[in-house]
Amino acid sequence: MLATAPPTKPPRQTIPERIRDAFAARCVTLTIPRSEDGYWTLLRYLDGRGGFTSAEVLQRVPMDARETLSHYLDALTRAGFIGGSSTSRILRILRPQAEAPRLTQAGRPRVQATRQSYLWRGMKMLRFFTIDDLVVAVSSPELTITHAFAERYVVELAAAGYLISRTDDRGTLYRMRPKMNTGPAAPQVLRARFVWDPNLGCVMGEATKLEEVRS
Repeated sequence: MLATAPPTKPPRQTIPERIRDAFAARCVTLTIPRSEDGYWTLLRYLDGRGGFTSAEVLQRVPMDARETLSHYLDALTRAGFIGGSSTSRILRILRPQAEAPRLTQAGRPRVQATRQSYLWRGMKMLRFFTIDDLVVAVSSPELTITHAFAERYVVELAAAGYLISRTDDRGTLYRMRPKMNTGPAAPQVLRARFVWDPNLGCVMGEATKLEEVRS
């Protein structure tokens, strides 16, 4: 009796490299937030693949976001966060970090973002805190944080579900919800402008960022 050969598996179908790259590029375009956090995440992703050019980065975001991203790339370059050699257009991240750099157009750290970052770190270090406790814990000779600024930031985070509060003889005490310690980057409290169409009863387009909360 002749032995029958086992059935052979069909050859594995592989995705052509150009299609795979195009798919990956499209996925990044669809999921990248239009913010410094989103742009920095994109740069870290591309840096992990061996580097990037400015043109390649800009192609990964929608057309109306490219000018903002281009300004951010310029600021990152001036601050020394990204750069390349004189013989290549390929850029790399020179100062890797998880949190997106918050920079002015001149490449200097934005004090506004720094204040929020210090407050966020202070909240995670203190188990329970009042506004005054938080201000004392995070202020320094180099960076002064006013009570009004800290209070507004804390109140906004509490309203967004990051903090729990209770009142005792010291006043209002806050603590962070355990599941809301979302990471090292401080949640950014922003002001935004919306276009409201009363005929349709809805907001049209996306919110336009005006500025971060200020004291």
